[in-house]
Amino acid sequence: MDFVSRYYQVVRLASTGQSKVTELAIAKQYFFQVFPETTRLELLSDTEIQTRLFELSSDAPLAQLCLRCFISWQIAKACQNLVAQFGTNHGFRVTDLLPLVLDDDGRLSTGAYQPLGEQILASYDSRRGSLAGWVHLRVKHHREINRFLSENGVYLISDWALLNDTQSPQLQRILREFHQLSPLESDRAAQLLSGYHQVYRQARLQQRQHFGAEAKVNPRSRSFNRRCQPPTTQQLQQIGELSEIGASPERVLSQLQTLAKWVREYRLHLRSGLFPVQSLDAAKETARSPLEQLASPQTAEPDSETQQFLEFYRDLLRNGLKNAINLTLKQRVNRLQRRKLDKSPEFLKGLQLFHCENQSMSAIAQQLGFKAQYQVTRLLNLKALRADVRQQLLTELLQKVLDKAQDYRSRDRLQALEMRVEAVLSEQIDTIIESAQTEAATAKKFTTQSNLFAQQLCEILDRWRG
Repeated sequence: MDFVSRYYQVVRLASTGQSKVTELAIAKQYFFQVFPETTRLELLSDTEIQTRLFELSSDAPLAQLCLRCFISWQIAKACQNLVAQFGTNHGFRVTDLLPLVLDDDGRLSTGAYQPLGEQILASYDSRRGSLAGWVHLRVKHHREINRFLSENGVYLISDWALLNDTQSPQLQRILREFHQLSPLESDRAAQLLSGYHQVYRQARLQQRQHFGAEAKVNPRSRSFNRRCQPPTTQQLQQIGELSEIGASPERVLSQLQTLAKWVREYRLHLRSGLFPVQSLDAAKETARSPLEQLASPQTAEPDSETQQFLEFYRDLLRNGLKNAINLTLKQRVNRLQRRKLDKSPEFLKGLQLFHCENQSMSAIAQQLGFKAQYQVTRLLNLKALRADVRQQLLTELLQKVLDKAQDYRSRDRLQALEMRVEAVLSEQIDTIIESAQTEAATAKKFTTQSNLFAQQLCEILDRWRG
């Protein structure tokens, strides 16, 4: 029953800047008064526990205290996630973030001061998602967190929201004055952005209008999802046609991400004074997609050799990902089989249900005969699984790409290329891994179009079962 302790243990800030867990006796006593059947607690989900506590919270300050304890754990976890995602590359630790948001000391009465946990509790609407998700969103959008991240070179906004918020003339000015691109390059980039606005932004406006009209008829209907999702394959195809670049959806996606990278670097400079760490020549070369950066000379359209390299790379990436997943799964299964209690069948079944059949952790727990969903989370350990796949894939691709690039680049240019290729490959692989991570965290339906990781994983699991 360790998971229920989050409702009567508060995560506080110690004098060292580290987090400190303190058990609150009054919160624990109240919690077990509300949920006296200890044997049944493991079968309850967080949603069921929180729903009951919310029902009591209007008249019971102790119910609010239990929820504040849970929120404190999620605030600390959100800071850890930000450090895991950006800390290594941008030089900060969790002790830098915790003092900015972890301000609840667990007192029953907080007086005039309202800690962040209370603010989050007061603003939460269960119709908009889980409490844990709302906490993570509020932390990511916290003013002091954003100020700190901006000062350290991190700008928390999705590529798609960033492009929605950028006008074509503004993009041309950014590319010419800040990134030193030529008028031809900036004009082509603005043309691509214009196509993006016509397709993607128009679709967003239509969705917002639809949900707004539905909300008037049914006020309890689920609100519009404000988070900008990646464009679909069909939208990418339409963007490519409107912008007249004649590229595949994969290449259009890559070029849009490059545009967002340019705009992000400019806005970071305005906020923090930081400049992108690359030469002007390198900045001009990034006018092409990351795949073209590896292979092609500076031409407006990829030539036959470049096209051959791109086809080679796409095949290498798909096959490499499949090999990396296959090897990682074998290693994980072998480790589980060596344990006293072999859980490898449950591990493979759990992956199948989660990634291929889109079932929730609580539903999977019931099918596997587990008492609580946290046992499934611990067994699958998806974060570690993705990290292992990433490392396997990067190791396999790096040398093969360098070997192949020798057919297209002179030896002196290869030396410069080798210094950049690992970073470019990492960016490509991280896009795949982060897509899988985002969809897993938001319980979004996996599709073969949107998640290459899930597609390859399910193909391997089907082959193993066959």
